[in-house]
Amino acid sequence: MTTPIPTLAPAQDASIHDGFEILDAAHSHAILELGKLAELVTHLRTHGVDDAARASAAELAQFFDAYNRDHHADEEKHVFPRLMRDGDPETVQAIRCLLQDHRWLGEDWREIGALVHAVASGQGWVDIDTLQEGVQVYAGLMRAHISLEEAYIYPQARARVNERVRLEMGREIAARRRAEHHERVVQSGLDDAQLSVLQSKLLERERMLATLVRRANAGEASERGGEVHDRKEQAERSEVGALDEAIDRLEREELRNVQAALRRMQAGVYGLCIDCDQPILLSRLLAQPEGVRCTSCQVQNEAKRSKRRQAANKSPT
Repeated sequence: MTTPIPTLAPAQDASIHDGFEILDAAHSHAILELGKLAELVTHLRTHGVDDAARASAAELAQFFDAYNRDHHADEEKHVFPRLMRDGDPETVQAIRCLLQDHRWLGEDWREIGALVHAVASGQGWVDIDTLQEGVQVYAGLMRAHISLEEAYIYPQARARVNERVRLEMGREIAARRRAEHHERVVQSGLDDAQLSVLQSKLLERERMLATLVRRANAGEASERGGEVHDRKEQAERSEVGALDEAIDRLEREELRNVQAALRRMQAGVYGLCIDCDQPILLSRLLAQPEGVRCTSCQVQNEAKRSKRRQAANKSPT
């Protein structure tokens, strides 16, 4: 659940003008997100539906909802028709299989997507075995589908159109993505300038925390190799080590939260509360850019956690 991802802002996709480059980038992004789907299942088995699972599920749902709808529509509009008309029988048959894949992938995602959306909403009833089986089927079909397109269909489609057509295709796809990004920004209540400031804060914090974590790892290795001369020194090292370990845990947790915020920003759901789906105040995000809840929901969440801790600390009667 902590694998770093590229921090490319959605609006920057418009800088890619060749339509096939945009489609290739979508494939690469899809493969990355499939890996996160598998990580989500593993995380749910270990930690249940915690905050990290909810944030990850929200990002995954956002991505695959759009990917199955928009990327496949782009292919069916810009890639498949010309080959269906002019291609040889083997190519035509391959495209028919890919079109069937689009329908199957859509159906598969509707089934597992409902479970992912449920996790994003904090619902604990999700059957992990069902989700895992669905993710395995969906990921296997998706990877085979992408492999066939990139190895066989896209090269033929590229060869049949000139640069002008590819650029026009890219402009159309990029324009739609800009419109979708603008709609998500409006929903979050943040404009592009505000998002840019918040992204800079997150990236700076990510770099600092990553450096601290690397130094902590190096220090642990050095400490293991040092000699202890007496019990007093051993006790002192133990006390200092416990404090360092606590600080290290907090830094690692904050790094995971910062990276999750960058993923939410890329997915277009940054700035929306993961509990009520309402915009988080800009002042709150400026103070804590990795925050995932509005003030009201944060208060409620902390109250629930406090009750759980009190219940756990009570002696059994």
